[in-house]
Amino acid sequence: MVRSALEHGVAVGGVNIMAMNYGVGAASDPEGQMDRYAIEAATSLFGQLRNAYPEVGQTPSDAELWQQIGGTPVIG
Repeated sequence: MVRSALEHGVAVGGVNIMAMNYGVGAASDPEGQMDRYAIEAATSLFGQLRNAYPEVGQTPSDAELWQQIGGTPVIG
């Protein structure tokens, strides 16, 4: 979706991920690990953004990409 927005000239100001706690079924060891999973989700999003921008001819710095990333932890 972000790549499509960029392709259509949208100035993406930020992307927010929801770091969900799905419990033991989704995470083999969720006890005390949800912070790590939220960090992994943000890091994964960073990688996706790093790949999307060059595909539309833009090259933001790593710092600029990190500034676009938001995270909302949700206890589910």
